[in-house]
Amino acid sequence: MKRNTWIFVICFFIATLLWLSVTLSRVYRVQAEIPIKFIYPENTYLIMQKKRQTVRIEIEGQGFEVLRFLLKKDRDTLNVNLEFIAGAFQANLQSELNLFKSRFPPKITPVSIMPSKVSYIPQQIVRKKVPVVFRSNIHELPYYNFVIQPRLIPDSVWIYGTPSRLDRIQEWQTQIFTLQDNQSIFQERIELASNPYNDLNIEKTPIMVQGAIGKYTEKMIRKKIQILNVPDSMEVHLIPQTLDIYYKVPLTQYEKVKDKDFDVFIDYQRIHDRVSNATPEIFCKDKKVRGIQVYPNRVYVGIRKKGTAQNKNTE
Repeated sequence: MKRNTWIFVICFFIATLLWLSVTLSRVYRVQAEIPIKFIYPENTYLIMQKKRQTVRIEIEGQGFEVLRFLLKKDRDTLNVNLEFIAGAFQANLQSELNLFKSRFPPKITPVSIMPSKVSYIPQQIVRKKVPVVFRSNIHELPYYNFVIQPRLIPDSVWIYGTPSRLDRIQEWQTQIFTLQDNQSIFQERIELASNPYNDLNIEKTPIMVQGAIGKYTEKMIRKKIQILNVPDSMEVHLIPQTLDIYYKVPLTQYEKVKDKDFDVFIDYQRIHDRVSNATPEIFCKDKKVRGIQVYPNRVYVGIRKKGTAQNKNTE
């Protein structure tokens, strides 16, 4: 009986192998799931609704190859390029599947994909990246100003909401940052301004602000006005020819800021022949100088051709 039992087991095993060999040698058409990744076009707005993670494809092939494919754990991801057409993100998955065929085993043929097309309408939630504007109480500290302009890290945030809401928002401010008059270099965390909109969310990103403040004092210099781009055939006369420049400078930089750091000029190409006065332009090389003011802020401009006065005297 024992020998008959072993013979039965061996015969059953051989029969099973023969049956599997015959069965798996046939051609089958089955469905399988493959992972999918949507690739959005470069756009200010990105769709944020839940994306389909897998799709079902119908494959055809020999039984052995089909079984091997179904048992494979790590399958290649189908990358699908979405196009923004008629207000929606769309893609033809069947066309993408045809391009994907080369990544299947040689004896496996993808036949169809479900769904064959996808369309996402970005009407519920989209996102947009906007710059962050720094606010502080520096105007409440007499004689103090920024020696190093504040720097935000990062300097922009993602906001989420309806397209109609996001189209009206171009920046987002911080809460008012409190500076102390005994503070010099600072590096601290800063919070964003509160969100007053129900249809808007702000990405929760920690933001650091870096900078330096210092005590300023007023200073005055007198500078001669330069006239630029005057044609050789023209003469320009200014009244007055010098200006008083008032500005604020850090106490630590008081002796370092010199007259040569300032340029005061009037560009002939920016004034009209009939204009009798003009506003001088002022440029300072030292970026720490603040609150530049001039007196007078407009000067008389006399324009005439060279030789005109000599001709009148001769007559």
